[in-house]
Amino acid sequence: MKRYKTFWQRIASIILDALALSLINLIGNLIVGPDKNEHPGWLFTYYTIAFTYAIFMTGKYGQTLGNMVLHIKVVQNENEEKPIGIISAIIRESVGIGLAFAQILLMVLGYNDRPTGSTVIFILMFGWICTVIISMLLNNKTRAIHDLMSGSVVINIPSPTPAEEKIIRQGQENI
Repeated sequence: MKRYKTFWQRIASIILDALALSLINLIGNLIVGPDKNEHPGWLFTYYTIAFTYAIFMTGKYGQTLGNMVLHIKVVQNENEEKPIGIISAIIRESVGIGLAFAQILLMVLGYNDRPTGSTVIFILMFGWICTVIISMLLNNKTRAIHDLMSGSVVINIPSPTPAEEKIIRQGQENI
């Protein structure tokens, strides 16, 4: 069961990925200005980049950069040797995508400045996060609701031994 004890690594991975994506926010500051989050076009661009990154990396490799650093991997629940693929990665991110674009829609419609629009998005996001955490804590494989939706599971992967690292380095030198 240690293979599935990934709760804290997943939290840390989210933070590392957010730090990596913060570089995009810095670019946004230079292009759009510090009030970039008031511009629907900027939010659309940012969310598109962020979700494309998560979907591509998770679907193709089973790992974002944060996951790689923390030695965890998103794999198929039925075959833990394979990454989940792009379609399952889209399903896995679908609620987050929907919430992000709901935020943009409310902004375009003029509701984001009003307490109602911001509050609705906050409540929905908070509810989703709570659902994810509760679902992770209630099953023996620490599968979050988006893992259940997409047929995935997050596993610990062992760090390479010094001998394996040597082989990897030698292989990279031969490329």
